[in-house]
Amino acid sequence: MGKKPTYKDLEKRIKDLEQEIPERKTAEETLRRSEEKYRSILENIEDEYYEIDLEGNYTFVNQAVCKNQGLSREELIGMNVQGHFAPEEEKRLYKMLREVYRTGIPANLINYEVIRKDGEVIYFEDSISLLKNSKGKPIGFSGIGRNITERKKNEKALLRSEKDYRKILELSPDVIVIISIDDGRMKLVNPAFCKISGYREEEVIGKTPEDMGLYVSPADRESLLNIQGDTGEVYGYEMQFRAKDGTIHDFIFSSKPIRYQEEVCLLNVGSVITSLKQAQRALLEREEKYRHILENIEEGYYECDLAGNIIFFNEAEARIHGRSPEKMKGLNNRDFSTPETAKRVFKIYNEVYRTGIPAKVIDYEVMAADGSLRILETSASLMRNAAGEPIGFYGISRDVTERRKTEQALRASEEKYRNILDNMEEVYYEVDLAGNMTFFNAAILREYNRTYDELMGMNYKE
Repeated sequence: MGKKPTYKDLEKRIKDLEQEIPERKTAEETLRRSEEKYRSILENIEDEYYEIDLEGNYTFVNQAVCKNQGLSREELIGMNVQGHFAPEEEKRLYKMLREVYRTGIPANLINYEVIRKDGEVIYFEDSISLLKNSKGKPIGFSGIGRNITERKKNEKALLRSEKDYRKILELSPDVIVIISIDDGRMKLVNPAFCKISGYREEEVIGKTPEDMGLYVSPADRESLLNIQGDTGEVYGYEMQFRAKDGTIHDFIFSSKPIRYQEEVCLLNVGSVITSLKQAQRALLEREEKYRHILENIEEGYYECDLAGNIIFFNEAEARIHGRSPEKMKGLNNRDFSTPETAKRVFKIYNEVYRTGIPAKVIDYEVMAADGSLRILETSASLMRNAAGEPIGFYGISRDVTERRKTEQALRASEEKYRNILDNMEEVYYEVDLAGNMTFFNAAILREYNRTYDELMGMNYKE
């Protein structure tokens, strides 16, 4: 038996207990406050925190779990997680829990779908760890989860958007190329690019246009860099590039900086205009050819609007009017015609406008810059626009002033000598090789007592 405690021993023990009780109360209070602090944190964090036993029944949930599940804490505690998952998700989750139980290694960032009470499907990303008691025996699992429903929706929307953009890329007749600004390597090309360049997609991705022989002339390159400037933007720029087979293509494109795959790149969108440029060059050649013809023919060529104002002419037309090209442009026909001539010409042009049938203007008298009178023969045709609407007139002019003077002089000369022949007493006549009368004077009519009609064409034998 031990020594019986004395009064002093009991007194000392009482004093020790009196000192120990406040310390124990302080520790309990500290523990309570700490537990309250962490419970408050768990209740107010956006992420879910929950604990389940080995059977899968909830033993603890924070407010975030209640909010996401659409259930109260009282409804959740004791409920099995099985009712929250689709069958496929349930199998996957239980398989993962068994692996955590077997190895003790937490499962991090597990994505799964949960079916809310109202039937809505929400998505989570969880980390799950094994729970053990004080003796180290597994008693359940704890999990921290984050609602990633919005992120999943955005990802799905992004995937749909990417599919839509991919369809646009594949169906677009325009060439689309994305090139890295840093190293000039091609990051994306569409089928239209492959078709026109002759390269397959896998041949060009990661390479520069120069690597592929898609040659752009130094002049075009320098001009393009100047246009792009600091912004890198360019719109409607025309250039040429050489395809895989050496064919040169005319190209018009626009370029703009974008962010692609976390990198600053240039989005280039363009159209092949080789056929158009060829047509333009052919048109320019034809235009140059006809312009050369117009500038070198002796006849004048003119175009005027419906009011009679000259809008185009060649040098010969200005020369015919006795004016310089500078003085000729914009003149109205009334500016170089007498009122009588202007009235006659208006009537002819009005008929051409009304019927669309070309006409000739004979003996069109115009006044040259030096005041001299010139006589023209002019054609007039109706000029129409692409819609077939009348917009003016065009035609060819000839200066017949000298010819008219010659004809007048010849007529005067004929009249003079005819008058001499008709008034002389001697007979004068002319016959062809068959002896038929072709010309004679009045004296022969008096001599043979014949009329002009009787004698003309008569054979001398008669």
